[in-house]
Amino acid sequence: IDTIGLGPTGESYIQIPIGTSLSEFIAQLPIPNSSPAILVNGSTIPPEKRASRLLLDKDEITIFPALKGGNLFFKLPKICSID
Repeated sequence: IDTIGLGPTGESYIQIPIGTSLSEFIAQLPIPNSSPAILVNGSTIPPEKRASRLLLDKDEITIFPALKGGNLFFKLPKICSID
């Protein structure tokens, strides 16, 4: 996944095709889809609903992966959809 730009306050953006599900997006990352907590715009999306949750322009995804130490969480950039 490539970051395509930075916003005015330093946030980064990722471009994905319109219609990409949260599960499809997560499959591109080095984490399991069963991560304990994945939020879209601050709302938790349970594993059984991630395939049907389509990502929209400017969605903000936060992932709390299973940890063995280190950072408590990492935040992904806002999504910029393309046609």
